[in-house]
Amino acid sequence: KEMNPLINFAADFADLLITHTGYRFGASTKDTRGRVVQSAQVAFTFKGTYPQPASENDLKLAPEGSTPSSSLVIHSVQQLNITTGNIKGDVVTWENEDYFVMQSNKRNHLAGNYRNLLRKVLAGE
Repeated sequence: KEMNPLINFAADFADLLITHTGYRFGASTKDTRGRVVQSAQVAFTFKGTYPQPASENDLKLAPEGSTPSSSLVIHSVQQLNITTGNIKGDVVTWENEDYFVMQSNKRNHLAGNYRNLLRKVLAGE
């Protein structure tokens, strides 16, 4: 049974949330030669906090060489997609830079929000 949150994150923090933009992917397919073909990107928006630098603990989960300046944390009302199976994770745009969503964890069952760890998309990815 789902508990009612003690804090309504979207309403109680509405004045602190901004609308973020990004793009989302559907499931990939294979062409006639068996090569993976990425699905089309679909633009989406979500409400979340202003990005904050990632902590040293967050960077343990990021690829080698990631720095706080290339990794962000955004708390959001909705869960963001991470790469699973044949579906590529969400990409969020912040200050004209794209960031992959690496984690999207339910923060607290009493507040009903998600903590998202993002890392900058590198050239060629």
